[in-house]
Amino acid sequence: MLIKNMERNHYLFFIIIFLSLFFIHSEIITKDPLLNYDDNYVVSPMQHVTGVKDYISKIKSGEIYDLQPIRDVSFYLDFKIKKILHISPHHFINLIIWMSILIFLFLLLTMQSVSPPIAYVLVSLYAFHPCFANALLWATARKHLLSTSFTLFATYFILTTTASNSNKDNGPSNKQIFLISLFYFLSCFSQPINILWPIWVLALIAFHYKDSYKKLFNSRWLIMFSLLTMTLLTCAILNYFYYTTVYVQQSGLTKFIENADNQISFKLLIVGRSFWQAIIPFWS
Repeated sequence: MLIKNMERNHYLFFIIIFLSLFFIHSEIITKDPLLNYDDNYVVSPMQHVTGVKDYISKIKSGEIYDLQPIRDVSFYLDFKIKKILHISPHHFINLIIWMSILIFLFLLLTMQSVSPPIAYVLVSLYAFHPCFANALLWATARKHLLSTSFTLFATYFILTTTASNSNKDNGPSNKQIFLISLFYFLSCFSQPINILWPIWVLALIAFHYKDSYKKLFNSRWLIMFSLLTMTLLTCAILNYFYYTTVYVQQSGLTKFIENADNQISFKLLIVGRSFWQAIIPFWS
């Protein structure tokens, strides 16, 4: 599906983007240092994890920060690569994930009838914007890159689903349900900042079927939203439990502030750093 939507000029464009980013950030990528703020606390412990039981034990003991297992698995694989190749790949892997984000951003723009030249300009501005340099040059930002990429993947398949079923009543295919649910799950457990993404999906589907809301109750849509809701609730409950128990014991801090003037906005941290995720679901 992706190959059909990518032409030779598109491939050339992304090769140029990749080489340019690599050149700009080559010193950090090649030397691959871990920065002094929380990299050593977040990244380094995964070097010594021996298995699932050991990983869970390290989370409970506070040795590993945050409840973000997909992020942690990626760091674990980084250290395996380093052991085999004797090259530290943290920032290079960040660059690869960043490229996947740019590719899917381009695909989403062209799906919305944005011409390729305009999409090139918009993707280039996004790729080289100084605000995003931190995502490439900070190993710990892997969580945001993963969460954003998986949410974009899920968004892409949602949009292809609505496009392919614009004149049908059968809803998403089994494959589409699986991919959408999988990528949303991976996004939430990379970093739950995008946990409210299903609200955006529901709004999109409702708009798509605005002339016949009964189609929203198609069994396939209900199955998909049931899976998304299960992931949302599981992630929200686990994170709330973690950040009110283990995290407090670990750091002496809390991410949930009681008796605040703007208490509602703080409570919304349970379901992802900012309620703006409901409006812009792949904002990280």
